[in-house]
Amino acid sequence: MPDSPLHITVIIPTLDEEEHLLNTLESVCCQSPPFRIIVADGGSVDATRTLAEPVATVLQTPKGRGIQMHMATQVVDKTDVFLFLHADTVLPPTAFGDIRQVFDNPVFIAGCFRLRFDEGSLLMRFYGRCTHLRIRRMVFGDRAIFVRKSAYEHTRGFPNEPLLEDAILVRALRKLGRWAFLHTQVTTSARRFRKHGLLRQQIRNVALYAGFLCRLSPSFLARWYR
Repeated sequence: MPDSPLHITVIIPTLDEEEHLLNTLESVCCQSPPFRIIVADGGSVDATRTLAEPVATVLQTPKGRGIQMHMATQVVDKTDVFLFLHADTVLPPTAFGDIRQVFDNPVFIAGCFRLRFDEGSLLMRFYGRCTHLRIRRMVFGDRAIFVRKSAYEHTRGFPNEPLLEDAILVRALRKLGRWAFLHTQVTTSARRFRKHGLLRQQIRNVALYAGFLCRLSPSFLARWYR
């Protein structure tokens, strides 16, 4: 008899995400089982929790994407894979099959998808194309990071930092095994680019990550960013 498919726990951090969450949840619910969805909510005052309750376990947590996602991992007993998905990011239909195929090979401990935006400008298309490069330093949470539960626990998980919790986790995972770069794409909202201006937001993102590489603390960078 063939082995059972790997169980995937999808963890979605939220804060007032009623506008985007339904599309994200629908993209998860159409995947092949077995899976579980946990929405880790940081104190929404809109309908986010109500929208999530029919299909997900809703966990109320302190505000902060890193602590929200990490607390969600702590309530999971049995699973094989964590998939960390932003509330405004939609999975491709083959997502779970692609992840399970990666983990058929035991050398892989984590991975991510390519990225595209719901904004068709030249800059957004260029930024999306950059995610075709197989460079782990260019992996952030909007690319839907997935990781074996055992590897996540070995790193002690997401730090309780106000920014760049995804980059810190990816850096810790580098020492444990190989990273899988999937060819399939997730689609995420370009709302921050639309709000602040496409070029201005990208310059801010680059400056933020440059500060991180220069070992400036996430707390300092968060104050500057905001």
